[in-house]
Amino acid sequence: MSVSPTGRAKGPQLMLGVSEKNEALLTGIFGLEEKSYDVMLYPSSITLKLVSGRLKKSANRKTSIKRIDGDKMEVMVKDLFGASLKRGKAKSASKVGQNLGFDLHTYSKKDDNRLKHHVMSFSHPSEVTCNSWLTEIQQILKSITGRPRLARCYQSLESHLKSDYTSNVLPIFKEAKLKFDTLESVEVERIVKDIESLDLSQYDCILVAAGDSIVTTVVDALIKKVQFDSGIVVGTKDRLQPCNIPIGIIPCGSSNTIAHTAYGTSDMVTAALDIVYGRTLNSDVMSIAYSQGGFYKFAFSAHYGFGGTIMNIVNKSRLATNRYQLAIAKALTKSKFRAYNCEVTYKEAAESCGKPGDTNVCRAGCSTCHNDISTPCPDGSNFSDPLQEFDPLDTSNSSSQLADLSMQDESNVIKGEFLSLGLYATPSSCDMAPLGLSKYSHMADGCLDLILVHSVERKEFMRFLKRNGNAKNQLDFPFVQSARVTEVSVHVRMPVGWSYRAQNYSEINDQAKQPKNRQTTQGDELIKVVADCDTSVIRELHISDSDSSGEEGSHSASSRTGSAANASLSDQNSVSGSKASAAGHVHAIHKYTETDRRITRRNAKDLKKEMKAKDKEHKRIKSVWNVDSSLCEETDLTFRVHQKLVTLYGTGMSADSSIEDVFCFPAI
Repeated sequence: MSVSPTGRAKGPQLMLGVSEKNEALLTGIFGLEEKSYDVMLYPSSITLKLVSGRLKKSANRKTSIKRIDGDKMEVMVKDLFGASLKRGKAKSASKVGQNLGFDLHTYSKKDDNRLKHHVMSFSHPSEVTCNSWLTEIQQILKSITGRPRLARCYQSLESHLKSDYTSNVLPIFKEAKLKFDTLESVEVERIVKDIESLDLSQYDCILVAAGDSIVTTVVDALIKKVQFDSGIVVGTKDRLQPCNIPIGIIPCGSSNTIAHTAYGTSDMVTAALDIVYGRTLNSDVMSIAYSQGGFYKFAFSAHYGFGGTIMNIVNKSRLATNRYQLAIAKALTKSKFRAYNCEVTYKEAAESCGKPGDTNVCRAGCSTCHNDISTPCPDGSNFSDPLQEFDPLDTSNSSSQLADLSMQDESNVIKGEFLSLGLYATPSSCDMAPLGLSKYSHMADGCLDLILVHSVERKEFMRFLKRNGNAKNQLDFPFVQSARVTEVSVHVRMPVGWSYRAQNYSEINDQAKQPKNRQTTQGDELIKVVADCDTSVIRELHISDSDSSGEEGSHSASSRTGSAANASLSDQNSVSGSKASAAGHVHAIHKYTETDRRITRRNAKDLKKEMKAKDKEHKRIKSVWNVDSSLCEETDLTFRVHQKLVTLYGTGMSADSSIEDVFCFPAI
């Protein structure tokens, strides 16, 4: 399989036949596309020679056979991923169809980034001859190293993509003899527990047929398992062990940013073909920890502000398709569109890593990502060697060759109100941003791209959004600030003395809501007096209550007798009160009347309204993090990049890609 100068693998090449050093393993005459060919099988190629006539270019369909000077062609065996016997339709279920020949499964290019499954059908009446050819070809394919044979698959398919997955992806895996154990679940805890108990040595790769949320869950669990098996504690300064088992992503979700970045497209067939051919690339991953302490997860990108608002709306939507387009439109409305006050602290990367907005973009075969331009630190970050290489021909070899180490440890701080805050370990391309939400990020350069959008009018922010869908530089705005960093800490700033009622405070209403002191009247019935420490006081109070109730019960008593009883009760209470005061504090509890119940219900209702208003105002000044299509309520986070920590299947975006403008919010 030849590779173009841009790094993107070309389709199966049919070239002028060249004499092989080894003798042909098999020879025979087969029919192909209504023509007869003399076919010869070599250990590394299949040569075809037209028996009679000359090759004619087919005008109706694209095939992997191209017209070459002369009448000889060549197909490289490494461009094949499967071979199968071809039979006719059986007359009954108990019988086998008639032998028609055999099929060779390969691929052809659909466009710059997409591939399609192509089948070369060789016809021959003899089943014995076809089986002998299949046996030899399959043995050669089995000897090719680097192709997966056994995998563990995690599925969480969107309902409208299940049929495409069954009809287009599974046949490719079947012909490539790729066997896999499937776990179909959307529960994060179940997936994590399965990976924790998994023996990675038994599998060649891990497959994930889902969206970004499940993909990040699997990647995070795999990295943690590798660190646990290596005896490394995640979240410390220890250097992390790379996860060498390849991860194949089948884009089957509503958000397929990670898969689109790896393959250059969200096409499931292209993803399946890159997996069966074993084409891999390395990718950076950032670790996310809470600023107050504790590790959160590993991820590829994170957004705060506008991106978090979009993800919050998407999770509440019940639409099967176009959820993100409608969420963008709703996030731009007056009730949702707002800026957030944040403090961002970051450490800039070395100057050799470049800056966001330069002309060096990441494409297939990127020299920046394939060359180690920096050395990993024990904490997983990266630094350039400050000591320059000694040059004996240099006129000056003084101490000035040492870089300024103090500058590398300095942190930059940015405070202000931001509409959007984005962190990208990869370009994060998707269907609405084909070149990436961060066009100038690299897959494996050991850096993060920090993009800050300051508070501006909605019209200006929409101009920034539109440039995500075309080839223009979205960073070329005065209100957009960017930096290439290795570590970032974000702190959301709350107003000093903030109160959710501070904006519409009314002193009159506040005084009216203050609880009034209850005046004890003669109609209030005193039940008992509770002493904190002395139990004898409580017994005396019970005796006094019974005496007072007996006196109040006699209706024939005169007013003088009633007043004397009241005086006696008062004397008893004063005596008991003096005794209780010596032991502890005394509280008077009144009878719980219907009026008290109404006041309690009204207070509970008012409290519920106040809490609702508090939550509403709290959401206005704080947003949520969108971490690879997963929400994080904690706002103060710390991010650190880890170079080439995972291996993904894919080749990246082709350098010859022609991108059409995409209108990212069609609902407006």
